[in-house]
Amino acid sequence: MNLHNPYAVTSGHSIGITVGVASTATLNSVLWFNNTITNITGTGVMSLSNQFTGDPVFMTDGYHLGSGSTALDRGLSAGITTDIDNETRSLTTPDLGADEAGDFGVPQLFITKTVQLGNNPIQPGDPLTYTIVMNNNGAGNAIGVVVSDTLPSYIDGPDLYQTVDITAGTSLTFTLNASLSNNVPFGEVITNTVFFSHISGSGQDSNVFSVKEEKKTYLPIILKN
Repeated sequence: MNLHNPYAVTSGHSIGITVGVASTATLNSVLWFNNTITNITGTGVMSLSNQFTGDPVFMTDGYHLGSGSTALDRGLSAGITTDIDNETRSLTTPDLGADEAGDFGVPQLFITKTVQLGNNPIQPGDPLTYTIVMNNNGAGNAIGVVVSDTLPSYIDGPDLYQTVDITAGTSLTFTLNASLSNNVPFGEVITNTVFFSHISGSGQDSNVFSVKEEKKTYLPIILKN
C-alpha cells in the first residue's frame, strides 16, 4: 500500500501513523501534536518532509482551524483548489488539514451578568437565576475562553467553570439556577462576580442585591399596679 498526503494534521492519538511491512508512506507537510506515544512507527518505507510540531487550535468540531493555529500557511501546492467546505484553498501556501481558514481578525470579548430574583426584595429560601452572556464582537474567533463563576456565601447552586470557543460575532449564554440560603442574615448584601480569561484579554462583571430587612414589631408596655 502506498500513502501520499500533502496536507496532514495528526493530533491527539497514541501513535500518529503506523507504516506496515511492504507499505510506503509519503508525507509532505505534516503537523504533529499531542500524540502520546510516538508520531510515526512501523517497518515500512517512510518518506517525510516539511514536518512541523505545534497546536493546530482546532475549533470544537475538530477540523476547522482557529486563530494562532500552527497549521496556517504551512502546506505546499498540491493542485487542490478547495477545502472541505468547498471554499477556495491557496495554491501557494495552503493550510494543513481539511480546512483553509483564511485570514483572522482580532476577537473582542466582553461579559455581562444579570440576576432574576424570585421575590424583590428577596427572602431566605427564595429562588434566583443568574444569566451570563459571553460576547465576541470582534472579527476573529476566540479559542479557549475560560469562563468562571464561584457562587458567594449564602447562595446555594452550581458554580461555573467552562472553557469554550466563541466564533466572531456570536455569543454564548450560561444560566445558573440557585436559591438563597435559609440561614442568610436579614439585610445581607450579596455580590457575585463572573470572570473570563483569554490570550486576547480578560474581564469580569458583577451584580449586587440585598436580602429583605427583618421586620420588627414593637408592642407597647403596659404596667399595672
